Parts: sequence; structure tokens; C-alpha cells
Amino acid sequence: MTRHTIQRAYTMLFVERLSFQLRKNYSTLSKGSPYRARIAREIRRTSESEWKNNNNYGKRWIVEIYFSGLKRVMGEITKARRPEYIAQEIAMKVHYYNIMRSMTEAY
Repeated sequence: MTRHTIQRAYTMLFVERLSFQLRKNYSTLSKGSPYRARIAREIRRTSESEWKNNNNYGKRWIVEIYFSGLKRVMGEITKARRPEYIAQEIAMKVHYYNIMRSMTEAY
């Protein structure tokens, strides 16, 4: 294990919830995924827009844009070998990337 990528660390640290679209005539019975059936019941009970607001649905793209910029500016490869040093190097890259972003934000 000589080199790690930020993408690998991102995948290990941030587990994403399943996202999908429901049809207009969706069923609340579990014919496959019980998770999908539970979400269908929640949407039917409230409304789709209220469910999206309560569950932060559709906000993944903000995180994706951030990590895309981080990897583009700081690079994907880490040079550390030990896991604790890998975490320190990634934290340092994120910290410096945030400083760079704050310096270039429009007022």
C-alpha cells in the first residue's frame, strides 16, 4: 500500500445513501428493496417536496463539486503510507483548500 487517492479516502469516510426516482404510480409494498418501500410510504404520507427538504435530498451535487475542486487543485494522490499520516495529509489538503477558497470568494 504505497499510494492512496483522495477518492478512496472519500469513499471510505463518506457512505452515501441510496438515491432514486419514484414513478407516479409507485407501490408502497416491498417487492424488492424494503428501503425503497419505506421511502415510498414516507413520500405518500407527506409530499415529495416535503420529504426532499426533510432528508436533504438533491444536495449531493454540492459535495461532489467541492471534492471535484479539491482533487483538481490539490491532486488525488497522497504520499503518506501509514493510515494516520494519510488522514493528516488529507486533513491538511482540505484545510489549505478551504483557505484558498475563502481567499478567492467573490464579495
